[in-house]
Amino acid sequence: MLSKKGLRNIKYNGLEYGWKIRSKPTYRQGAFETPMTLAVQSMVTDSPKILHVTLNITRPDNWINPHNLTISPKIIKDIIEKALKSGWQYDKGGKPYEFKYIINTS
Repeated sequence: MLSKKGLRNIKYNGLEYGWKIRSKPTYRQGAFETPMTLAVQSMVTDSPKILHVTLNITRPDNWINPHNLTISPKIIKDIIEKALKSGWQYDKGGKPYEFKYIINTS
């Protein structure tokens, strides 16, 4: 389960989810052009399967090529929708579900 500290809540299709972006970059996320990641989990089950999302942008605190796109609730809802369609079962527990999400930056 994700730590509650820094967890943001969002509703999608009547269910509550929590999502977060790591507060500080990993060394690779800061020093190289490693993609930004975030995590999502269901808040309505005792055994959530974490959704681990890799984005196609760097973090805004990247030292080489910072990206200034805000991750909005609209983007999070789209991530949840597409992950569910691709097979993420939010209430099955186990290892995190790895998911790549492309943000349109143009």
